[in-house]
Amino acid sequence: VSVQIQVGYDTDVEQLLPKIVELAQKHPRVLPDPAPGAIVTQLAENGIQLDLGFWLADAEKGTGGVRSEIYLALLRYCRENGIEIPFPQRELRMRQYTQTASDSVGQEAS
Repeated sequence: VSVQIQVGYDTDVEQLLPKIVELAQKHPRVLPDPAPGAIVTQLAENGIQLDLGFWLADAEKGTGGVRSEIYLALLRYCRENGIEIPFPQRELRMRQYTQTASDSVGQEAS
């Protein structure tokens, strides 16, 4: 099973990766062997994409609940430690429009 999280570019990822592995290790359904692992998967447009992978002792009981609990633990950890979870942002630039002589052709002067 794996979960993905994206963190801001200011994040010390080398320090964060072992911390998120610890979060998975604490979950009672996550197997200790093979051990959970976390890697950087992408330097994305809005942040650094991380993947946390782990094996479940009882996958036949479903994975959605465990994934949700791991995501909540990740969110809580990031909030408690000031780690940014980025979201898409766009910059809008407004150019000042100036009327040219060709723009005013056919318009009556006031």
